[in-house]
Amino acid sequence: MNPNAPHEEIQSHVLERIRSGELRMKPRLFFILTTVLVGVLIALILLVSIGLASFISFGLRLSGHESLLGFGTRGPLLFLAVFPWGLALIDLALIAILAWLLRRFKFGYRKPLLILVAVLVIGAAAIGLGVDRESRFHDDRYEEAEAGELLGPLETLYESARMNAPEEYGIYRGLVVSKEEDSFTLTNDDNDNDEDDGTWKVYPPQGFVMERLQLGDRVYVAGEREGDGIEAYGVRILER
Repeated sequence: MNPNAPHEEIQSHVLERIRSGELRMKPRLFFILTTVLVGVLIALILLVSIGLASFISFGLRLSGHESLLGFGTRGPLLFLAVFPWGLALIDLALIAILAWLLRRFKFGYRKPLLILVAVLVIGAAAIGLGVDRESRFHDDRYEEAEAGELLGPLETLYESARMNAPEEYGIYRGLVVSKEEDSFTLTNDDNDNDEDDGTWKVYPPQGFVMERLQLGDRVYVAGEREGDGIEAYGVRILER
């Protein structure tokens, strides 16, 4: 049927299809229940998406990788290399499903799909960032995982939040065990014998104030390594 036909002609055509049995009227309750179920599904997907965004933010904060954004011109490129793209892609897939549902059920039909996806991505990311930075939800779950108080899958998830400091990218993380006028010694041993364990002598970049550094501080470093020495171009003292 021509979609540009007059309203009366379209109405007449639809009624004729109903009378012939080609179309069946569905009870109003069906549409109400469908709308409620779709609304619940949309809300659940949105909550999971926000949860993933906040968990990504938590992981970057816990591991110290967000520090790279402030390490000159090389830092942001390394940040992209260590970013947890797997979780981000899952989040984007959920956003795409959410956008499709909104368009399919007329909740967002007036917005172009790409704009709708962009709005949902930015909104979920902003809310997720706020959840991580303004609450201790993930911090408390991480402490519970450390104490073995979470269910298996959740415990594994939170234990993976403290991502490794990959030496192949020139990234190091550990505790300050000694310091001198122009350098400090950094050591990391989390009892798992993995690639981010070791002890290094770090020479901070020009302008770094050594007086800010205290023994026992947890520090994140990016730099060029020669032997056991690191010429750092970025140093940040992390939260304990």
